[in-house]
Amino acid sequence: TVKVTAKPIDSKSYKGVVSGSFDITKANVSSELVKSTLVTKEFPYTGKVIAPAKTDVNVTDKNTNDDLNDIVKSVKSTANVTEVGSTSTITATVEAKDTTKNYVKGSTADIVTADTFKVVARDLSTVKVVVDSQRKKTTGSFTTADFNSSNVHFYDAAGKELELFNSVDITVPANVTNFGTYTLTFKPKTLKKADGTTYTNVTGQTTAQFSIYSEDISKATFSAAIPAQEYTGSQITPDVSKLK
Repeated sequence: TVKVTAKPIDSKSYKGVVSGSFDITKANVSSELVKSTLVTKEFPYTGKVIAPAKTDVNVTDKNTNDDLNDIVKSVKSTANVTEVGSTSTITATVEAKDTTKNYVKGSTADIVTADTFKVVARDLSTVKVVVDSQRKKTTGSFTTADFNSSNVHFYDAAGKELELFNSVDITVPANVTNFGTYTLTFKPKTLKKADGTTYTNVTGQTTAQFSIYSEDISKATFSAAIPAQEYTGSQITPDVSKLK
């Protein structure tokens, strides 16, 4: 509540004091009162629609500059951008809490950043590549044709999976035929747009190892169950010699 008091300027003609009061009520959150700016200006290519985090924006009150990041419920790329060079704003959905100063609890709004971010090529040296072990071939050596998006996996520093297989060229060593561990090299693949111009989604290079095995026994089963063993107070070592 704000109290207003009026006194006469011309004390010869007027005397006395008049006063009144009015209330300032909380407002609904809105883009007229709340703003959002980008913290992160560039996002490395992921092979997917860019998915920003709450920490990628800074939400504040336009008039008081109060920090309102605690009322951000979710954020998303305003446009579904994936390609290197594409740009977009970020939309932050906010919802006022009972402790939010100046705003009605439960009121919501979508606040769009005034500035835009850009998708940039990802540095392969920051990517972790995991290659599944491969069963030994009956004839011939392993080549690039033996590797695909199902057995080659890419992860960023936070452990999030990336879709980069179609953005890289893979170099396989010669004579990969015997049991053992081998190293693959990953470099940017040159891609072509509809207008004929070329581009890459990644930069730099990285390596990853894979192994060749004879048989995978993970799906095998025993022909008979190991019988229950009675407690003896000592270490129990069942006879598994007859299991197949």
